[in-house]
Amino acid sequence: MQIKDIAEFMAGIARYYGGFPNDFVKDLYAEELAYIKPSDYSRLFTYIISNNPATWRPDVKALKDGIRALRIDTLLEPGLSRKCPVCGTTSTSTGVCPECKYAGPSDGTPEEYRKWHESWKAGREPVYDVSEILRALAQKANAGTPGGRS
Repeated sequence: MQIKDIAEFMAGIARYYGGFPNDFVKDLYAEELAYIKPSDYSRLFTYIISNNPATWRPDVKALKDGIRALRIDTLLEPGLSRKCPVCGTTSTSTGVCPECKYAGPSDGTPEEYRKWHESWKAGREPVYDVSEILRALAQKANAGTPGGRS
């Protein structure tokens, strides 16, 4: 079962366990799920139904225990979703854009990076061979040592 959003998760739990004990628990469940990336919903759901009998009643402790046991990274803000200022990709990442790799102010302004990124995609920017650079550095380092070896 592939779960895409909080509503599907909640409906699946309600179907499996016959509902939530009360609306307060249901609201707390939804609130906790807002801190989790949608890509983790399915495995958390599987964990909960695998570790609690069908006669069990959903509670927030079991949900938090599942998050901890599966080592799920939680978001800093509920439902955190950011739009990259360079390419417009929306993601739950709090760091580097998964599409254009913009990492924020350290990469310059969005306008500067956008200009560079377009140029790079068009093949007008240099492409570096990291392994060649490392070989050259190693050769240079070896040349400065007695006997040419380190």
